[in-house]
Amino acid sequence: MNFAGRGITARMENRIKALRLKRGMTLEDLADATGTTFQQIARLENGERTLRPAWLQTISDALGVPPPPARPLPAGVRLGHTPAVLTLPLATLAATEALAARAAAVARPGDAILLEGPLGAGKSAFARAFLRAATADPALDVPSPSYTLVQTYDTPRFRAHHFDLWRLDGPAGLAELGWDEARADLVLVEWPDRLGALRPADALSITLAPDTGDRRRADLAGWPDRIGGLA
Repeated sequence: MNFAGRGITARMENRIKALRLKRGMTLEDLADATGTTFQQIARLENGERTLRPAWLQTISDALGVPPPPARPLPAGVRLGHTPAVLTLPLATLAATEALAARAAAVARPGDAILLEGPLGAGKSAFARAFLRAATADPALDVPSPSYTLVQTYDTPRFRAHHFDLWRLDGPAGLAELGWDEARADLVLVEWPDRLGALRPADALSITLAPDTGDRRRADLAGWPDRIGGLA
């Protein structure tokens, strides 16, 4: 069976770091021993736990640590060449809402979530479900900010700003909407192409697109340390 990725257990992550330090190995030393780069080792030690199977086996062999069991991705899920690209089928509205709830569960202050896709792709449905999950209020009224351009919500873990930039021609009007101040909180942005150069480099980008029938597809990119939990 072909597995797209394996997870690193906390025990293995700690063992890798402990063995490296015990043997006096730098990140570069371990990278040389495993045929990878020190940036990948650093990401591993900082909590990235979704890696290509071949590299996971190599690093396990180098340190004498058995790899965790292979874990298949859910049916229909494709993981790209890096753990920061993920494609998910969304057969129903409930599937879109479930994805939004998973994103809300791991979101943090300072995050940017960018919702892309044509009209009717499900961007507003995702935003509504995300905010209801983040506030733990399934009946929360989430009006479209098409005219106000931004709506703000307080959640137990962060303040969230829902932007709809459809009516903007570009980033020039963002200062008036309080974009710089909002970036300290969480921003949820529909039509993020209007951001131009202000588009956050560390954002989670979710591109929603119609599929066959009433189905949708979501292409996700970003959040390399968390994207595996959205599958």
